[in-house]
Amino acid sequence: MVAMTEFWQHALVAAAVIVLTIGLAKFVDWRISRRDLAPDVETRYRVLGRIAVVVIVFVGVMSALLVIPQVRAIAGGVLASSAVIGLIIGFAAQRTIGNLVAGVLIARIGTGWVFVLNGIAFVLSSFQTSLIGSNE
Repeated sequence: MVAMTEFWQHALVAAAVIVLTIGLAKFVDWRISRRDLAPDVETRYRVLGRIAVVVIVFVGVMSALLVIPQVRAIAGGVLASSAVIGLIIGFAAQRTIGNLVAGVLIARIGTGWVFVLNGIAFVLSSFQTSLIGSNE
């Protein structure tokens, strides 16, 4: 009967961790989605929110499995290998993520800002992209 009590203690802790994880994921999703944005920006926020929810739920479920001694070795291995995979993806997507962050920062600045560089004032009126090529 002692083993059954210990099992239920582990199961209760694991269930509590999963419930807290789902609550945190729902809160993060709610905070990200409660903005009134343009459709293209809303899509980006939705993708960011879904990625955050998936990561939170994955880490929470794996952490809950770490509580159960019989599953601890498997859950620890999965968490460790997912961290390595995340590092590899992070290094591979470094330039893309840098461009994404720069784009978000530029979009957050907006237009109408005044910048002063070496005593010369510049007014940011619009964002434009242009292709500079040679006439060869």
